[in-house]
Amino acid sequence: MRRLPAVLLILASAGVEAAELRLNVEGRVQERPASRSVSRIVPDEKPAAPDRTANEALRDVPGVFFQERAPFGLGIGPGAAGTLSIRGSASNQRSLLLLDGRPNAAGLFGHPLNDSCGAEWVESLEVVRGPDSVRYGSGALAGSVNLIPKRLSAPGRKAVVSAAGGSYGQRDFVAEGGWRGDAWDGYVTAANRHTDGHRPKSTADSYHANLLLGRSLPGGWDLFAMARHADDRVWDPGTLAEVSARAAQGKPVDKWSRAMRTGADLTARKDFGAWSTTLKAFMDYGKNVIQNRSSTTYLWDSLDRTVGGVASVGYSKDGVSCEVGGDVKSTGGDGRDAATNRRFPGTRRSEGGAFALAKAEVLRSLTASAGVRVHGHDSYDAEFVPQAGLEFKLPFRMSLRGAVAKGFRSPTIGELFHAAGAASDLSPERAWNYEAGVAQAWGSQASWDVVAYIMEGKNLIRSEGTGAAARYRNSGRFTHRGLEGSVRLAVLPNTEIAGTATVMDPHNETKGNPYAHGSLSVTRRWRRFLLSARAQGIHKLYGADYRATRLPDCVLAGLRAEVEPGAGLRLFAEGRNLLDKEYQFAEGYPMPGPNATAGMEMRF
Repeated sequence: MRRLPAVLLILASAGVEAAELRLNVEGRVQERPASRSVSRIVPDEKPAAPDRTANEALRDVPGVFFQERAPFGLGIGPGAAGTLSIRGSASNQRSLLLLDGRPNAAGLFGHPLNDSCGAEWVESLEVVRGPDSVRYGSGALAGSVNLIPKRLSAPGRKAVVSAAGGSYGQRDFVAEGGWRGDAWDGYVTAANRHTDGHRPKSTADSYHANLLLGRSLPGGWDLFAMARHADDRVWDPGTLAEVSARAAQGKPVDKWSRAMRTGADLTARKDFGAWSTTLKAFMDYGKNVIQNRSSTTYLWDSLDRTVGGVASVGYSKDGVSCEVGGDVKSTGGDGRDAATNRRFPGTRRSEGGAFALAKAEVLRSLTASAGVRVHGHDSYDAEFVPQAGLEFKLPFRMSLRGAVAKGFRSPTIGELFHAAGAASDLSPERAWNYEAGVAQAWGSQASWDVVAYIMEGKNLIRSEGTGAAARYRNSGRFTHRGLEGSVRLAVLPNTEIAGTATVMDPHNETKGNPYAHGSLSVTRRWRRFLLSARAQGIHKLYGADYRATRLPDCVLAGLRAEVEPGAGLRLFAEGRNLLDKEYQFAEGYPMPGPNATAGMEMRF
């Protein structure tokens, strides 16, 4: 109750922009609940060429940041690369990555592996900034990213092949194709990405394949299955201090990690009038190996398995929409820590919940939304998760929004049992998010959006103590405050200007959470030629929590050119860090200097 005045103040001073829209795999428009800060990105529709990875597709979303240590890496192991941060959630997997609603994470420690997800099979990405636990449960404490797969919506065929190469031995090969007939449809992609690395012993290889197969059944049912396999191996060159220490011993740094993941899901969906129903079953299997032969501090080998399902029923008519459903998930696995010669036998934990979401036009210019989840876990008591929001539509296509939402994250199996310092009595991390925003849009010509938020959490799971005495504990509270803004202008012929800005006070969670960052891009098209310039700025980024080890501020500049000579052919070239700035996103890992990529794409 002590937060009620703050909530009422936010809701009274601001409401919500028009409800965000997304396309499902059939191309049918669906509405998100009012009052949420939602961004939808379609990689193939960007003014410049499609992004290669999910990380690249998200780089211009306000409130989102990635802690990188190489052009592409792997988000597993100590000091992992590619860590997704939404509103200051850089550590402990507090943001959820989903593949068409299926959670995608390494089962034992919850690493989302977002940086290893190629964008070649992705139709769109839906990013929710702020807790999304009512809809998706544990892990969406700070937000969620849902990747919607490509699927042809009309009869026909499609095929695309692309190849690129560049600095540091970079090689990219992608092939994709799809078809749709009267009853059957399918989409398949395959990709290989390689780099020799910009530092010694920083090679990375990535192999991905994705298959979607659909069938229209009698009675109006749409049945489709998706399967995905990824094999990523990355060598870690070590921090500059580690390289120096090993060189003094006459030895090189020798560290690498490999993640092999296979996942599949089966979905049945039917629309009948104002009603719809969706049933989904999924599984995910992974093998992770982390080797550090430079020392005996971390040698890990594990298998993890996740199975689960989701069921929901929806209704939408005359300005009223609602969805009721439930989900269940069981995760387990085996681990071996060779450094301590400890084996962790098969351990499994199950969780799931029931949820309800509703939205209604209360007045002509006022829309209200609410949601609730009751979530159970076999390691702690039931969790009650609410959210609510209002949307006010104003003249001149302006809108105001205000929302309050709760999010939570269950302790992972690693934190409960498998890690050094594991503690079986951990409680879930919890957070409340309060936000208010204003937005305006003039058709396809221009738009802008600004949102302010406060996120307060407790029961953070931290490793306390040193050496053998270190243990995971629920400790401390956090308060993150911030402003997020974006603008897009297309007022000049064939020219688009887009910018984003994020200002945040992450309290003590300063690792991977800059106080300010933003981007600005200008894209100009002349018939078959396109030129795009982009700049990214980062201010006050730290290499550790509690404002320790401040990293250099930087402004990074890039330029991309494309030409389409005809017959479905596109040629492109791109230069990055053209100002030759020395910068780091992770302490001790310098990023590349000026580098370039060039390639071609053929559409059939």
